[in-house]
Amino acid sequence: MAHRGDHTAAHENSIEAIRRAIHHAGADYIELDLRATRDGELVLMHDATVDRTTDGHGRVEELTSAEIARLRLVDRRRPHLQPSKVPRFAEALAELQGKAGLYLDFKSGDRAKVVQLLRDYRMVSSTVVYDHRDALRLWKKLEPALRTMTSPTPEDLSAESLPKLKGRLQVDILDGPVTLYTPALVREAQRHGLAVWPDIQGPHENIPFWEKTVSLLADGYQTDQPAELVRFLVQRGLRRTTSPKTAPK
Repeated sequence: MAHRGDHTAAHENSIEAIRRAIHHAGADYIELDLRATRDGELVLMHDATVDRTTDGHGRVEELTSAEIARLRLVDRRRPHLQPSKVPRFAEALAELQGKAGLYLDFKSGDRAKVVQLLRDYRMVSSTVVYDHRDALRLWKKLEPALRTMTSPTPEDLSAESLPKLKGRLQVDILDGPVTLYTPALVREAQRHGLAVWPDIQGPHENIPFWEKTVSLLADGYQTDQPAELVRFLVQRGLRRTTSPKTAPK
């Protein structure tokens, strides 16, 4: 999973980062952050404000879609990157459709509207939604086929707690820091029908780190270096090709 797209040479959560993650890196899923504007438009933005990643200021929820549309993504640490617009959710879905899955980190917005857009773009079966625990059952009510994800606590990761967690939250996938997991815990979660997608992204990512990480035999890994991780997996015989895949079924 490419964290905020492939932002190694593009703005995070940008259309360019999505395209790079698919066509350059060959990621299976693209992790994107979703927020709603003051008038209910769904846009890609990680932070609650636009200050860090754009040439504007203010909270996303206090800006209109027209005001967001006038902003340009900028990276003050990488001024050589060309400015880019803040994508609407529908634009991101159009890029992903039939090419890669969506790992949706839901921050704010109308969940029913999100589900309808996923249906419109035939992305329900290719999407995993991360939200706070109290909202996971709501996603299932809106769309039973939609897979959901949560971050477990250490107390959740036991043979006794895992099936209760799955049943209570109707959750399909666990994420969280990779340090939470051991191979035995991963196997236990999988035995109860829970996939494990740990977060491994960060400046510490390198081959020795990945060597240790893949020994967990988890179901997926969220990375800041999607192209390099895919090449590593191919070289280790853990993936057949670096070619981009179609959306998982």
